[in-house]
Amino acid sequence: MDTAHSQLNSNGFAKLGAILPQHEATSLFQAFQDHLGPTPQANEYGLLRNDVWRQVPLFQQELLNGPLGDLAATLMQVDEVILFQDNVIQKPPHHSREVAWHQDYAYWPLDQPLGITIWIALTPVTENSGCLHYWPGSHHFGEYQATDFMTGTEQPKNNNLPIIELGSGSSVACPLEPGEALVHHPLAWHMSPGNTTTQARCGWSITFLHPLVRWNPSHAPHPWNHRISPTQGSSLNPSRFPRMLRHTPSNHAHALS
Repeated sequence: MDTAHSQLNSNGFAKLGAILPQHEATSLFQAFQDHLGPTPQANEYGLLRNDVWRQVPLFQQELLNGPLGDLAATLMQVDEVILFQDNVIQKPPHHSREVAWHQDYAYWPLDQPLGITIWIALTPVTENSGCLHYWPGSHHFGEYQATDFMTGTEQPKNNNLPIIELGSGSSVACPLEPGEALVHHPLAWHMSPGNTTTQARCGWSITFLHPLVRWNPSHAPHPWNHRISPTQGSSLNPSRFPRMLRHTPSNHAHALS
């Protein structure tokens, strides 16, 4: 864990290895397929479903009763983290649209980029099926403008922020087996190519925040701005955004609601 923490600080991302048994990852993938139903609606990038942990019991059980909250708190070296959101992202077979270089924080209605995202493979994730690529050290560059993904839904432009442009250096591809995971900083540049294989590529992305983070709805459009109308500068309500504790001999990890 010390190695992962060091790599996260220096590179902005780290490979965590297997954090779930393969059979559990496969069970989560199947539960997601059952949740989607026979004719799921996809866009040009594939399928993305938000807040799956609230909708699919197996995901909720894994998140609230498993090791993920403790892992996030340990990586961030805090006693408590806030569960902000989760997304399950699936690239169907032969789905060739890439997700361009971006930073996660550009899309969050929050006041500071204090947190991490843990990305867990639920299927084999290869370079050909669209694994994540990172630009090492990019989290040290500061905040950049949001990247537009969907035609006609342009992100608000902050002309005081630069546009992501790759310079000298090279990216790192991170293929994974089911149950293996990555972690990255909210300012880390990352992208994923399209899926050119005959199998679906599916991952579970979970974001945890530092307890000091507060709402800043004007920072970015986000579904939470419309669902709960957060107040500028207010803390995230624990009844909706659970606090998860770091496991120590005197402080067992659990979710507070």
